[in-house]
Amino acid sequence: MKLVPFATRVRMDVKAFPSRPSVPLLIGNSQRRNSILFMTAMKYINRTVAADATLKLRFLWF
Repeated sequence: MKLVPFATRVRMDVKAFPSRPSVPLLIGNSQRRNSILFMTAMKYINRTVAADATLKLRFLWF
């Protein structure tokens, strides 16, 4: 599982970007990061639940 940092430092050349950043761009990046974190968490939960269910089924058979 790849860990995703919550906060990263980014150095930007001020001349390369306008003085006012695009608000939809900032919202889009935030939503994408939250979506990736949510999907990673759901994969972990699904694997944990599946492993737990398998162990319970094996226990019931004996």
